[in-house]
Amino acid sequence: MGFALELRRSEASLVLVSFASSAAWNQTSRIQRTLDGLAGTDYRVLVTTSLADATKLGVPENAVVVESVPHQQVLPHASAMVNHAGHGSVAMPLSYGVPVVCLPNPVADQPPIAKHVERLGAGLSLDGESATPAQIPTPSTRW
Repeated sequence: MGFALELRRSEASLVLVSFASSAAWNQTSRIQRTLDGLAGTDYRVLVTTSLADATKLGVPENAVVVESVPHQQVLPHASAMVNHAGHGSVAMPLSYGVPVVCLPNPVADQPPIAKHVERLGAGLSLDGESATPAQIPTPSTRW
């Protein structure tokens, strides 16, 4: 893939957006609220949709939506990652020193993981069901 080369060419900071890949959760609302929150900023936004229906998304000019991309290719260039606070979705960006904005699904361990991320100062925990676009921060507003 040419993502790594493209990422190195740009001077704008990158925000990676990736939510659960389980068919049990419709992530379209979380993705759209995140896109709306980052629209019109100086950030480049890369969204991986997994199973979400990308045809229903309003995509701003500063965003690109793809089905998937290896996160380890993108995270070295990212300023932040917005995700659902699953174990892997938190561990991977933190292993690259990338802060996480967590919009957890209301089940199992995702809300407690999100709260722990915030307690450690490694990112933010928002209500995944009701966080508004205005509440979803750009990296510079909080880090």
